[in-house]
Amino acid sequence: LAAQAKLLQFLESLAIERLGETRSRKVDVRVIAASNKELQDEVQAKRFREDLYYRLNVIDVHVPPLRTHREDISELVEYFLEVTCQELGIPTKTLEEPALKKLRELSWPGNVRQLRNTIEKAISLTPGLTIRLSDLPELAYEEKEDVVEIGSDSLQDARKEFERRFILQALEEEDWNMSAAAERLGLDRTNLYRKIKALKIKRRNHERTALHLSNCGRHFRDDCFIRANCCRQPSGSYGYTDNNHCCLHFVQGTTLML
Repeated sequence: LAAQAKLLQFLESLAIERLGETRSRKVDVRVIAASNKELQDEVQAKRFREDLYYRLNVIDVHVPPLRTHREDISELVEYFLEVTCQELGIPTKTLEEPALKKLRELSWPGNVRQLRNTIEKAISLTPGLTIRLSDLPELAYEEKEDVVEIGSDSLQDARKEFERRFILQALEEEDWNMSAAAERLGLDRTNLYRKIKALKIKRRNHERTALHLSNCGRHFRDDCFIRANCCRQPSGSYGYTDNNHCCLHFVQGTTLML
């Protein structure tokens, strides 16, 4: 709430003070704000300032979840394939129709961000130029996750399973950004890490398959290819760390294990 008060003050004055300065500077900006929560509910719950809400809510644009406009998935996939391959400096890959059909059937709780991450992973792990359904084994797993079976488990076990799935969904929708997921769940990071460990929550598709990169002559396991917070590295490279603290760097389209 303290940060919201500062943001509201800026929106009212359109002036900032640089660190170490005592005078204000006027700035000419337009603010585009987005939220994955219902802000009216957050206002009623006293987690979002009402005055800031009305100050930001000039033009309200509602973006529906991806599952409600599946007809756009084909175009989004084509776009992500082209852009990602260009960024990696490799020929543009294509997606087989059975794989594309499967993508259109999924519920996508993480919306466009989850779809993009799925395409990026498929590009990185598929050696050829055509991505097949067999290259996306986690898709079948996600379909099974939507089905809740009531067996002989106790109420305590059922609660743990619900908590596990609830936390997993928040992590996936926040792209496994621990700070964002913890804030969304109303937990601190330490407590979130404890729950992940206690509930044995892992990223999906942790298969220990070996991947050979011909352009660097190195092998690494798929379970090391877990994308977390991106950190800017020198010389135009990007580093990613996984839960096992191994680090991957992308340098000019080449994947290296450091």
